[in-house]
Amino acid sequence: MFPGGSIAIYALFLVQASAQIEAGMRIETRAGEAPTGTQQVTSGQTGQTVTVAAEQAQVMVVATPNLRLHWFADADDLQADSATRILWRPVPLLHSRPLFLETLGVTHTRSPTRRSRWRLDLRGTYGEQDYTSLSQQFANQPTLPLSTTMFMVNGTAEALWHSSRRTTLTLQLGALHRRSLDGQTTSNESSGTTGLTLPTQTTVEVIPALLFALTRRSSVQVSVPVRDYDIQEIAQGTSPTGPLNAVSVQPQLSLSEELTRSHRLNVIAGFTYAKILRGPDTNLSHPFTPITEVDLNSNLYRTRASAVSSSVGAGTTWSLDPVLGSGVWRGIAHAGFDAQLGFHWSAGAHLTFSTDITTPPTAAGATTVDGTVLGADFSMRYRWPNRLIAEFGGRFSERAPRLSSAGFAWHERELWAFLTLYTATSVPLSRPRSLGNTMEM
Repeated sequence: MFPGGSIAIYALFLVQASAQIEAGMRIETRAGEAPTGTQQVTSGQTGQTVTVAAEQAQVMVVATPNLRLHWFADADDLQADSATRILWRPVPLLHSRPLFLETLGVTHTRSPTRRSRWRLDLRGTYGEQDYTSLSQQFANQPTLPLSTTMFMVNGTAEALWHSSRRTTLTLQLGALHRRSLDGQTTSNESSGTTGLTLPTQTTVEVIPALLFALTRRSSVQVSVPVRDYDIQEIAQGTSPTGPLNAVSVQPQLSLSEELTRSHRLNVIAGFTYAKILRGPDTNLSHPFTPITEVDLNSNLYRTRASAVSSSVGAGTTWSLDPVLGSGVWRGIAHAGFDAQLGFHWSAGAHLTFSTDITTPPTAAGATTVDGTVLGADFSMRYRWPNRLIAEFGGRFSERAPRLSSAGFAWHERELWAFLTLYTATSVPLSRPRSLGNTMEM
């Protein structure tokens, strides 16, 4: 009975919906350096010989085939996708096998009425991460493990309702679980110790929000994110070992104002209240920390085929560091521009900065762990319609302890020149038909 019912529902869905399959391939080549080697040095403060990370010249080839199935009807949109990342490092690991990383995802969006929408997104990742892929995944994370075999699953559900022409209510639910499966030890340059694996982490969040349009040019949003963190197997030397469970509440007010036709200002103000439910209280420097952010988005130039926009901003944020297992209050800043240069060319350049304001944990027998990260990237893209996208450019990042640390020094440099090619093709599987015509068949 159940198989027959499933087949009937599937057939009815195909009759009333359109479906297509898309297959693509992304190939990226990189040449540069990254801190994936190790060397022995003597600490100037302690006189101890420690193992630290050292930059290594590298060449990488990354191939990512992907497959996507897409069904869409009047009120429903369903996508299922799969991507397999294959990373090979002929320099310096010519005879080593590639690293594999598999990602599966499902996204369902439903709009039952013109005023409401429901969205569900589920993602799962399993495979081998190296230092460079972790640094992209944790963009503003100063302290990183060097490599790991990781399993991660996360999901978000969001409900949206336009209660009036000026008021929008949203509720977002989310959950994430991440763990390292190989248990290998790694070294960290700033701590001078081994053992900085990625801890097992489970996070659950609820984010209610209200958006109200004050005028045609301005709006205000009130949100109260509530998160529960559970972290296991925190690395010894950065924080007391053992399980850690913490909860945070972050009420905040956001104001968006269109200053002119070309400039929009966004301001966020709020605070974080955090409490350790299980684990040492030393993992939390301050229970109350302010949250602030100011962003200015500008349209600098626009024609029929070209446009140039910029964004600049700064602020403070609080989070529970996923590697150190400690609450950190950070200052952040960013600047960048994006340009559409005709129908085929586009370009972009971005600069990011993050540093710990609160005192980070102290590693045993060494200086404080990394608390500052600086990153920059530049890229040019050319698009052949319906055929190929080619992108080339460079990326740079460096890390350091907290700005006020006595042993402050930049290290763990990443510097890359890259070329990326992406192509995809789609084939329709079915098109919607009326039930009347189907029954006549």
